[in-house]
Order: sequence, then structure tokens, then C-alpha cells
Amino acid sequence: MPTLTGSCFCRNIQYKLSLDSIDDVRASLCHCHNCKKAFGTNYGLTAKVPKDSLHITKGSPKQHVSDNGSGALIHREFCDNCGSFILEYGVSVALMRT
Repeated sequence: MPTLTGSCFCRNIQYKLSLDSIDDVRASLCHCHNCKKAFGTNYGLTAKVPKDSLHITKGSPKQHVSDNGSGALIHREFCDNCGSFILEYGVSVALMRT
């Protein structure tokens, strides 16, 4: 079972990613209004992992919730010091995280 660690740029937020298999990860290019705005490009590049696999081990990300342009709410969590994106998720995952 691979365990990966990471952090934001300034290391105020650190996390651990525990996967059953590296095959549980997939990449996604998103062209929604929210990703275009957040990344400053025509798309956003994200890694998709199972919701229970990411654990914040240090710090507490700031959260921003907004409409992605189609009426769906997107939750983005990021470091309020350096601005690094930590994670994003939709409403169904947000309900499970509370």
C-alpha cells in the first residue's frame, strides 16, 4: 500500500496520502469556469484520489466555496499563507467530510 507525503510550498500544511494501489489515482483536465479562474488558464489539472485517502497531518487549510459555472458547488482548500492548492471536491464529498 503506497503512502505518499506532501505539503504546500511554505510547509504550513502537510498531508499524507494512503492508497490501496497507485492505480487508484487518475489525472483530470477540467474546463469549468472555476478551474479556469483558479489556474489562470483554459483548464485546471488535478489528481483524483479516493476521498478517505488524504489526511491533513499539519495545519488547517482555508476553504473557498463557489459555483463552477454549471450550478454545482466546488470546495477548494488551500494554504492561506502561500496560496498552494491542497484539494478540491464537490458537494457530495463535502457532505461526507462534515
